[in-house]
Amino acid sequence: MTPEVLEKAFEPLFSTKGFGVGLGMPTIKQIMEQHGGGMEVSSEAGHGTTVVLWLPVENQQEEAA
Repeated sequence: MTPEVLEKAFEPLFSTKGFGVGLGMPTIKQIMEQHGGGMEVSSEAGHGTTVVLWLPVENQQEEAA
């Protein structure tokens, strides 16, 4: 992705493709944040894109109590 595309990647209805509605990235980010996690995207045009998703680890000792 170019820096310009990466900047807009989380805007609803933004797409560089001729199909789809551009809701995938914003939806994934919202779901991750609702669960206390997050999402990072890094990209170098012509070389590839890396997407990192993370969720918090629950403390099993607190759950057992």
